[in-house]
Amino acid sequence: MEFQSSFGLAFMELFDKFELPFSNYLGLFMREKRHFLKPGELSGALMVETAGKATLAIFALTLWLETCAEILRGYPCIRRKNQLYCPSPGNTYPKDRIEKFIDENKALVKRMVGEYSFGNEDDSNNTPAFKFDQFETYDGHPVHSRNKRARTAFGASPNKVDACESAVEIVTPYWASNSAGKIRAIVNTQHLQQAIQQEVCQAVQTKKCNGDCNCEQKYKWHRLLAYDPDDDCKGIFMDWFLFPSCCVCRCLSPIKQ
Repeated sequence: MEFQSSFGLAFMELFDKFELPFSNYLGLFMREKRHFLKPGELSGALMVETAGKATLAIFALTLWLETCAEILRGYPCIRRKNQLYCPSPGNTYPKDRIEKFIDENKALVKRMVGEYSFGNEDDSNNTPAFKFDQFETYDGHPVHSRNKRARTAFGASPNKVDACESAVEIVTPYWASNSAGKIRAIVNTQHLQQAIQQEVCQAVQTKKCNGDCNCEQKYKWHRLLAYDPDDDCKGIFMDWFLFPSCCVCRCLSPIKQ
């Protein structure tokens, strides 16, 4: 127990270097693991909250190692599968500066939003802005699961199911990495909100996708209104960001003789 306490305190010192409270990171780890906790494990995990920060630190570290997620210093995000996962804006989100720019440049923002929301319908990479009340669920909770359900695409056969397990989510990102690899704040305020529908793989292999086949995560570029917190002079601008789009079963091609 002495080792556990000293190790936990040492790990807590690392968290103290970040801007967010430790509880924020624990909650983020819990959301990362929600798909993998068994019924009996969830209650046990919640009981850990009463055991003190040292135990919580070890618990969080274990989840970190299991998910192979990288914490990004200065941002309320972790990096999973080469993508940022930011369930909350955090303390560094430039909300006041974004709202000030919108208030001082209403005509410009109106033109940008008009182009953004009602652009060319053939451009599948344009993602419209949404209001929160259009969705019954939020904060990354799965809207529905496709693990044993036929796709609802037009013309889909009701007798067929997906080979891979996946979860479809409606998320409102606050931070994302653009096409140049730079982290930008995504405009999501009370008066101007943007949402992304994404489908995330839940397993590497399933009963229908195994052997030489694996479930592979696919991604899609979305054009969103963004803000550079390091350069207020840029104001609000359009930028490209990559988000999970679908989960497909891919198999090794046979070796030609």
